[in-house]
Amino acid sequence: MAATILLIHGSKNDQTAQQANSLRDRLRKIPALSAKRLEIAYLHFAQPDLRTVIKSLYHDGIHQIQIIPLFTFAGNHTMQDIPGICAEMNAQHPHLEFSIGQPLASQPGFVDLISQMLLEAHEGSLLS
Repeated sequence: MAATILLIHGSKNDQTAQQANSLRDRLRKIPALSAKRLEIAYLHFAQPDLRTVIKSLYHDGIHQIQIIPLFTFAGNHTMQDIPGICAEMNAQHPHLEFSIGQPLASQPGFVDLISQMLLEAHEGSLLS
């Protein structure tokens, strides 16, 4: 069995968790994703943290975990912290298999998204 974790940096602001849960719920409504196990985890400042979600998935019989880091650019979190946590969890549970996605800026369509936001900002529709 497989699952995907949307990994968010985390914040002490409760609005972050509300936005993350809303994103997960909207993704679950997409027909191609509706049957997939999709969870939210945080790296810092909020719960559930990545280790907790991985342990929960493992106890539910999930052995293949895809982590999608919702971080804009590569940095210490994406290049060291996340792989380190996966290695630590794999040492505890050798049957776990992890794949870690690339940061958002390296994804197809990212430049289009940012350019659209810039155009809308220029037109004044993003000012609020």
